[in-house]
Amino acid sequence: MNFCINELSVNTVLSAVSINSFINFPIFFSLSLVLILSVSYYFIIANKSMKKILVISAFSLKKIVLFNVFFELFAVILQLIIFYVYRNTIPLSFTITTIICLTLFFIINMISLLRTKKLEQIQKELDAEKLYNKTLTVLHDNLRGFKHDFDNIVQSIGGYISLNDMEGLKKYYSHLFEDCKQSNNLNILNPQIINNPSIYSLLTQKYFIATEKGIKMNVEVFTDLSNINFNIYELSRILGILLDNAIEAAQYTDEKLIEVELRSNTKKQFFVITNSCKDDNISTTKIFEKGYSTKEHNTGIGLWNVHNILAKNENADLFTTVKNHKFMQQLEIFY
Repeated sequence: MNFCINELSVNTVLSAVSINSFINFPIFFSLSLVLILSVSYYFIIANKSMKKILVISAFSLKKIVLFNVFFELFAVILQLIIFYVYRNTIPLSFTITTIICLTLFFIINMISLLRTKKLEQIQKELDAEKLYNKTLTVLHDNLRGFKHDFDNIVQSIGGYISLNDMEGLKKYYSHLFEDCKQSNNLNILNPQIINNPSIYSLLTQKYFIATEKGIKMNVEVFTDLSNINFNIYELSRILGILLDNAIEAAQYTDEKLIEVELRSNTKKQFFVITNSCKDDNISTTKIFEKGYSTKEHNTGIGLWNVHNILAKNENADLFTTVKNHKFMQQLEIFY
């Protein structure tokens, strides 16, 4: 008899334990998973070497934080459902404690998301400052060189005048004007003139890449770039592709020239990129097809991506023309 009672008691306890384990498993599992994800995220953020190992960019960090936020929101909802279903079994104090913990995790990750966005903006500004410092250094070196050669320049001009050699003076002036134009371009590469960090960084980087390849890149800005009616990420992608294509085409020409003009009127903003090209027989429609390219070992994806981006935006048009060995892409964005 005692043996039967003891056996019944043991079975009752085991049943209760298994039921509680079944009930609490989703609770402890979700709590443990949230804790592991959150601790891992903060460990990665704090550990610079770990970020380098994982090659985590600001964009991917944002995705990690967003994933944590949505997961924890899902965990909170899941726990509320579990507590409602098993409201008569789970202690109220445990319910309240778990919800508070999950809510705190959710709030912390929301704060982290905002901080990540702010850090990303600060990083962009720092990158722009580095490029501006590089621009100022080059400009300073050019001005020092010009000052050093000023006496020789004046004497050379005087020599042409004394000999009344106007043709020689015109040629000499054209070379002098090109040097001055380069200094003017560097003056324009200023974050106060190109007052959009993404576009400033893009133009400055492409300018130095073009210069290294022996390409002259003239930049003119006559518009306020802080007010653009277009997604700045997609606009940067478009301009980056157009500038890369311009650099690639111009480097194989004798003129080696790229002209960038940013202007506006009352209705539109214009982003015009013109480069020297060897061939006038370029199809202005086929170049936007996937896989089509005028050069070997080229994927032909860039302009196809531009076409797809513009297809999603009704407030922008791209006009392409080829004439007199000049290839022009004119992007127009409506206000």
